[in-house]
Amino acid sequence: MNYYNLKESYSICVKECPQRELRTVDDLYDYYETNDTKLCNYNIDPQDYTKQTPCGLSFTKCFGPCAALPVPVE
Repeated sequence: MNYYNLKESYSICVKECPQRELRTVDDLYDYYETNDTKLCNYNIDPQDYTKQTPCGLSFTKCFGPCAALPVPVE
């Protein structure tokens, strides 16, 4: 799920967008814990979020199971 390369990324449906920028995989997990909103592929157990390698701001090679970081505020 690469916010910066939507054409070739996974799509997920979320009940709300973050109100603050998420910069780390720990932020992704904290966001899930606080809002019950998954920002990784639904097959990934939220307990495993912090084990994922962050993609960074790659425009072409970031199609990992979690959102590319940072996740901007909408």
